[in-house]
Amino acid sequence: MSKRQTKMMKPKPARQGKVYGYARVSTWDQAEGESLAAQQRKIEGRALELGQPLDHVFVEKGVSGGKPLEHRPQGKDLLRTVHP
Repeated sequence: MSKRQTKMMKPKPARQGKVYGYARVSTWDQAEGESLAAQQRKIEGRALELGQPLDHVFVEKGVSGGKPLEHRPQGKDLLRTVHP
């Protein structure tokens, strides 16, 4: 691997601040399955790639994606957290 390729693969420097995730499924059947766990693993993996600790993952079960984020219980909590 060339030096240029190695430089391109290095993670970005850690930034200050908190990192939050949001996972959602539309139905309670999906909530009981693997979908939410898979979403949470992806969120945790991305935070790890960025070199950031994950402060909290907001999990929305049984809420349609067509509903605006601010009208979803966990979405509303996420927005309040990042924009107090």
